[in-house]
Amino acid sequence: MRRFRSRVFAFFETGKSTSGQRFYGALATKINACLETDSSTAPLILFNVSAPLFELLECRFRGQGIFVRVDGVYFDRLSVGFLSSLRTPLRLLFGLAPKRGVLNRFACDIANLINENYGAFARILLADGLIYQSEYSRRMHARYFCWKPAITICNGANFVADGSPAASSSIELVTIYDDWRPTKRIPELVEFVHWARRVKDMEINLTILGYNGRLPRCTDSTLRTKIEACAYIRTLSRFREFGDEHKQALRQADMYITFTYRDACPNAVIEAMARGLPVVAAASGGIPDIVKDAGVLVKCDDGTEYFTAARFENVFPCIDYHEVLAAIKKVKGQNAYFRKCVRDRFSKDLNLDIVATRYMSALLGWGGDETVI
Repeated sequence: MRRFRSRVFAFFETGKSTSGQRFYGALATKINACLETDSSTAPLILFNVSAPLFELLECRFRGQGIFVRVDGVYFDRLSVGFLSSLRTPLRLLFGLAPKRGVLNRFACDIANLINENYGAFARILLADGLIYQSEYSRRMHARYFCWKPAITICNGANFVADGSPAASSSIELVTIYDDWRPTKRIPELVEFVHWARRVKDMEINLTILGYNGRLPRCTDSTLRTKIEACAYIRTLSRFREFGDEHKQALRQADMYITFTYRDACPNAVIEAMARGLPVVAAASGGIPDIVKDAGVLVKCDDGTEYFTAARFENVFPCIDYHEVLAAIKKVKGQNAYFRKCVRDRFSKDLNLDIVATRYMSALLGWGGDETVI
């Protein structure tokens, strides 16, 4: 095993604080264990899609195999908000694009390329093979890179569940905050909790991990008051790793909840599941790949159009609050069963050792070594 591992090196750049970075750091540690080589001599190098471009160029110059772990792709339509984010000449140019049809889609392709996609696309073009985090991510990138060798491997984590919440008539929900992407739909989640309390008289409490007081783009400023002045919504501060308070909040929760929309592979969901929590979520993006039977997913229409609301709009398909409430009641009422389903997901699919082995097998296969680790 040592001999085969020495053929692969996972390049990891420290200093970032996203949940995806936490997963990739743990994955790189697994892959690089017992190495007999480094990034300058290993025949095969794995990169996260956020790795410095010059590192990939150096590997290409040295003739090493380059493999890139790919997450999402930007797919904003040419909304007023998107146009206003562009520099004046580009704003005027893209403002002339038709509102629909082939030319509109072409303009959206170019606008998203200029506004963020160019970095990831450059790394993908340099890669000999791609590892997507979900089938949804693979479908989204197929518009541009269907010709690239690729495989899908869902993210994973170490399963560290240490107990279950005490029996209580109240329903304890937990989620992780994101102040950058409107697609996380935090305002709607908060509105749902208020609705369940005031309209349905349900004793539901929500804990928001990683709250920093900043609001996602296009969000009504009243959201801050709805979160901070509410007795049944608790917030815990931003984190790089789960602290004691965050771990305690996850232990006390009945389930993790998210309305995230067209998200390639929200690692926050996997991290919550690794603490034993079943999930209630919108059946959107890569969520079904992660959750499967370890929770209840409510209907959410991802639509047939490639370009849609994302970073610059807060207009998403409706989520039926009654369906969400029914899902929450089901998971609460069968909590032990769903927690077992979570454990099974990790023992069969999501455990970090299993995920790391899949990465190694894929990389060695692409490198011409068919040996099974």
